[in-house]
Amino acid sequence: MAKEIPITDKTANNFITKLAIKIILSLYIVLSVAAFVYFSSHTNLIPMSAQLELWLHLAYGYWIAITFLIIQIGLGRLLFRLPLLKEIKLDGFPYLIFCLGCGFYLSYFFLLVSAWLFQLNSFTVFLYILMALPAALLGIKTIKEVVFFITSKKTRNPKKNKTKFLVPLIVVILFLVWFTPFFIQTLTPNTDWDGAAYHLPSAKRFLEGKITTVDPTFPHYNFAGAINLVYSLFFALNAETAIVPFNFLTSIFIILTVYSLAFMLWDRKAAIWAALICAAVNLLWEVSLTPRIDTFLTFYFLLACYAFLFWIPRKEKSGLLIITGMMLGITMGIKFTAVFFVVIIFSSILILTFKEIKKNSKLILISLILSALAIAIPSGWWYVRNAAALGDPIYPLLSGRFFYDNKGNKINFDVTLDKWLKKMPPEKETSAAMEYFYETPPSYEEATPAKRFHHLFIIWDILTNPEKYQRNPYHEINIFLLLFFLLPFFSRKKQLLWLYGISLALYIIIGSQTYLVRYALPVFPFFSIGAGIVISRVRSKALFIVLSMGLCFNLFYFSYFEWLKVSYMQPGAYLSQEKSRIEWLTEVGYNLKLQDTPLFIKYVNEKIDNGLMDKSDILFMIGESKGNLLKCRYLPDAGPLPFNWLQELKKAKTNYQQIIDNFRKRKIEYIVVNKAFFQVMLKEPKNRQPITYGLYHLSRFLKKHTVIVYNKKEIILAKLIK
Repeated sequence: MAKEIPITDKTANNFITKLAIKIILSLYIVLSVAAFVYFSSHTNLIPMSAQLELWLHLAYGYWIAITFLIIQIGLGRLLFRLPLLKEIKLDGFPYLIFCLGCGFYLSYFFLLVSAWLFQLNSFTVFLYILMALPAALLGIKTIKEVVFFITSKKTRNPKKNKTKFLVPLIVVILFLVWFTPFFIQTLTPNTDWDGAAYHLPSAKRFLEGKITTVDPTFPHYNFAGAINLVYSLFFALNAETAIVPFNFLTSIFIILTVYSLAFMLWDRKAAIWAALICAAVNLLWEVSLTPRIDTFLTFYFLLACYAFLFWIPRKEKSGLLIITGMMLGITMGIKFTAVFFVVIIFSSILILTFKEIKKNSKLILISLILSALAIAIPSGWWYVRNAAALGDPIYPLLSGRFFYDNKGNKINFDVTLDKWLKKMPPEKETSAAMEYFYETPPSYEEATPAKRFHHLFIIWDILTNPEKYQRNPYHEINIFLLLFFLLPFFSRKKQLLWLYGISLALYIIIGSQTYLVRYALPVFPFFSIGAGIVISRVRSKALFIVLSMGLCFNLFYFSYFEWLKVSYMQPGAYLSQEKSRIEWLTEVGYNLKLQDTPLFIKYVNEKIDNGLMDKSDILFMIGESKGNLLKCRYLPDAGPLPFNWLQELKKAKTNYQQIIDNFRKRKIEYIVVNKAFFQVMLKEPKNRQPITYGLYHLSRFLKKHTVIVYNKKEIILAKLIK
C-alpha cells in the first residue's frame, strides 16, 4: 500500500487551512452542480437563455478539466501500490504530482488503445469516466491528505498583531490583479493559429477513427498526439471548453512543481524565488492559454527530471527510474522534439549506473529495461506508424515531404521542385501574376547572416529584440532567467550540477535548431530553479531589495500587457452573447490580429445555413489551414509554400483540364487562397521562386476555370466552373 500522508492535530486547529479547503471544495461543488444543470439543459427539462447556457458550458468545461486531473491523481495512487513504486515512500506535494503523472500515463495508454481499436467515441469515454469514478474519490482523498500534510509542517506561531491579516490580504489582492487577466482568457474561444490549424482538427480526426491514417500532404496530422487524444476525450464529452482550462491548470502545476523541486534541491527561500521567476515567464502563460501542447511537454519533462534528480542520491530506489521512464514516455508522445529529452536523460542514467552495469547488477539492469519499456510503450507507436507508412518516424524531418501522383507513384517534393524552378516563366509573366493577387507588389528582403542562421544563442539580442524570435506577440523574456548560468559558481552540489548540465545541453540542442523561443520553454523551469538558488545565496540586503523590486516589476509588467490584451479582446461581448463565437472571432482574429480567415468562415457557414452551399462540398485550401470552425469539409495546406497546389500541378503535369478532372473525382468544388500568407512568406528569399511559380499557374487557372465568389480582406474563394 502506498505511503499514507500523516495528519496532525495542529492542522485541525488551523483556521486558514480549514477555510481554504472549504472554499476550494465549495467551488468544486458549484462547478459540479453547474455541470449537472448543463446536462439537464440538453434534455429540454430546464429552459434557459443562450447566455446562461454559455456560462454553464464554461463551468462544465472547468469541471471536466479539474475532474480529469483528480482522476489521474487517484489512478496514480493505485499504481503506487505496485512493489517497485511502493518502496519509494514519497509524501507531501511530490507524492501528489507523481500520482498525477503516473495516472496520466495510464489514461494515455487507455485512450491510445481505444483509438487503435477505432472505439474512441462517446460511449467508450463515458465508460472510462464511469470506471475512473472510484479513482476520482481516491484522488480527492489524496489531495486532502497532502494539504493537511503540508500545513502540518508550519509549526511557528506568529505573533498576534494588527498586521496578522493585513499582509495576507494585500498579497491576495495583488495576486488577483496579476492572475485575473489570465483566468478571463480561459473563458474565451480559441484564437491561436496552431490550435485552429491542427491541434483541434487532429483531436476530431481521432474521434473519426483516423489515428492510424497518415497524410503525407499535411505533415501536422502525422505528429505524435498524446495530448490531442485528451482533447478528443473532451470533444467526446461535448467539453471543448475544458481544453484551455486543462492547459491553464497544468501551467499552475508547473509552478508548484518548480517550487517543490527547488525546495528539495536547496531550501524554502530558493523555492519561493524559483516559483516566482517561473511565474514571471510570460511565455508559459501565453502558451497555456491556447490548445497548444508545449505546456504539457514542459510539465512532464519537469517531472521526468524531478524523478531523475530525486533518484541520484537514492539509487537503491529503482522505482524512481521507472517513473522517469514513464514521464519521458509521455513527452515522447507529445512532441517529436522530446527525442532529445529522452537521449539526454537516459544517457545521464547510463553514466551514473555504469559501475553497476559492469558488475551485472540484476536490479539495475531490470530497472533500466523497465524504464526503457515505459518510454517505448505506448509512445513508440507514433514513430513506428510513421516509419511503416511514411518511411520516416518523425516525418517529414528526415525524409522531406512527398506525395503520390495519379498512378500511385511516390514523388519527392523537394526534388520535383528543383526541376520546376529551372523552368521559371519570364519575369514579365510572373509580375502579371503577382498583380492579379496583389495591388501593391510584395516586399522582398535580402538574406543576412542573422536571417540565414536563426538560433537562440545571442541571449542579449533575444532580450532586446524579442520580436525577432517569435511569431506571436510573446512579451520580453524574463531577464532573471539569465542568473541560471551563474549556478556552478554558487553551488557544486551533485544534483545541481546534473540539473545544470542537462538544462544547458538541451538549450544548446534546441537553440541550434530554431529561432523560436517557445521551443525552449521546457528548460525555463530549470533556469528558474537555478536563478532562485543563486538569488537565495545573496547576502547583501540592498541587492536583495533591488532584486525583489525587479521581480515584482517583471510580474506586473507582464500582467499589464495581459490586461491590455483582455481589453482588446473584449471578452464581455462574447460572454454576454452579444456576439456569437464566429462574430467575436471576426473582430479579434487569429493570433489577435488576423481577421481574414474568421470573416471567410462566417461567409461560408452562412451560405451553408441558407442552402447556397452544400456541407458535402470540399474546399481545396492554398496557404490556409485554419478551417476548424467550417461546417463543410476542407483540405488544409501547411508550410511556407503552396504545397497543395504545387502537388496538383505535378500530378497533372501543369495541364489545367487534368487538374479539373482530378478535383471532380475528389468532389472538390471550391478553391481557397490566403493571399496575405504568401505575402509574408515571400519576404524569405528561399521561398520567393517556389511561391512565384505556384502563384503564376494559380492566377492563370483561376481566370480560366473558376468564378470568384468571395474576395474580401486577403482571402479568395473561387468556385469551379461546371
